[in-house]
Amino acid sequence: MDLMSMAQLLGNFGEFLGAVAVVLTLVYLTIQVRQNTQAIRFQSGRESASLVADLATFLIQQDVVESQIRTLGSDPEKVTDVDMVILENIVFSWLTAIQQDYLEFQSGLHTDDWWQSKTRIIGSWLSSEVPRNWWKTVGREYFPTDFATIVDEVIDNEGGYSYIEKLGQARSDTLSNSS
Repeated sequence: MDLMSMAQLLGNFGEFLGAVAVVLTLVYLTIQVRQNTQAIRFQSGRESASLVADLATFLIQQDVVESQIRTLGSDPEKVTDVDMVILENIVFSWLTAIQQDYLEFQSGLHTDDWWQSKTRIIGSWLSSEVPRNWWKTVGREYFPTDFATIVDEVIDNEGGYSYIEKLGQARSDTLSNSS
């Protein structure tokens, strides 16, 4: 084998090694992108949960919580303007967090099952007459049309059950089981 043939053989071998290195690099980068996407999903879910938990903690610490919970299930004629402003801020905050969840779901960060769990939250917050009427007359205007349509569909599919009544039933069941 002469020097030129040996150089050609080494050159071909070098190209082969380069091609293998490129393929291995692409495989490595694919794995890294998948892991990064999964990390972003988890981080996004934690941030959403943290926001909702912070809001819930804040609400529990306020003196108005008991009256607002009663407002959710009360006769609309007994609800004052102040009750409505407080209720609006509470429901708006929850829906804003869920809207962010929806945007992340739309971009492929979350699964269908995960998003369905969020729609149940929408259904429970808007299950009673007062917050539902707020949504239909005022709240819907605060959100983009695509998200508002999703909320409307959830309300239409919920069948008008009362979340407050379900909570009361759960409390009654707990009390009867503990006695």
